[in-house]
Amino acid sequence: MVILLELGLVLKKRCSDPVVEEACAIRKALTVALQEGWVNIEVQSNCKIVVSKILDEDIRDAKIGTLVEDIKLLKNNFRNCSFSRSEEHT
Repeated sequence: MVILLELGLVLKKRCSDPVVEEACAIRKALTVALQEGWVNIEVQSNCKIVVSKILDEDIRDAKIGTLVEDIKLLKNNFRNCSFSRSEEHT
């Protein structure tokens, strides 16, 4: 994630599920960006599942539903906050 690199964040791996890890990283990045006072943010992820869930109205997902809900709530704190899928990986 670009924002993680720009903010110099290092996240420790917490579980073996990359989808959960990506959702956790996005939530952490939004939290830090908010603390830093950023108002415009673009989040890019190479995880299609996470980006799709964030952009979808239906957040029901046993693995990442709560994380996606947190991300959507954090998103409301920014003037502009967009999510897109980067094409680095599939």
